[in-house]
Amino acid sequence: MLFGHVPIGIGNLRSLSYLDLSHNNLVGSIPFGMGNMSSLSYFDLSQNMLVDSLPLGIGNITSLRYLQLSENKLVGSLPSGIENLMTLSCLNLSHNMLGGSVPFGIENMRSLVYVDLSHNMLVGSLPFGIGNIRSLSYLDFSNNMLTGDVPDGIGSLSNLTYLSLGMNNFSGVLSKDHFVSLAKLEYLNLSQNSMKLDFPEDWVP
Repeated sequence: MLFGHVPIGIGNLRSLSYLDLSHNNLVGSIPFGMGNMSSLSYFDLSQNMLVDSLPLGIGNITSLRYLQLSENKLVGSLPSGIENLMTLSCLNLSHNMLGGSVPFGIENMRSLVYVDLSHNMLVGSLPFGIGNIRSLSYLDFSNNMLTGDVPDGIGSLSNLTYLSLGMNNFSGVLSKDHFVSLAKLEYLNLSQNSMKLDFPEDWVP
């Protein structure tokens, strides 16, 4: 079990491609200099006691494929540069205290397969173009404070197996268009919202 802070100088390890410090008792902030780790593809600091906001420099690690920072005490908004991570396939920032809105640029991150931003304090609406991320198989925005309509484009995510939007403040109408291509869906959670279902009685997905 590791204790203490993540060393500030870790950002100088420019050739490091894999970093897993998860399931420890690390405290303090994620060093700002981590944005200098230009070769990093796997980054896991989950299940620690890290605080403060995400470093803006994370958006500079364009080689990242796996970013797992869940189950900490991170605050603040998602860095605007996070949409620069065009090779990212896994984004898990769940079980923190992150606020602000979901960056609209996330809809351009076409390599994403797994997205979990649940159990935070995110506000605003989901990006309208989130249905453009056709590679998505897992999408969890549950337990936030998101509002507005669920984008129709979610119905285009033909690889989606897990969809959880429960415990938010979504409104509007859910129609068959939201589910037209979700033939692989195995898990669906829309609980505790304010949405209206509008399906033909004889509709079959």
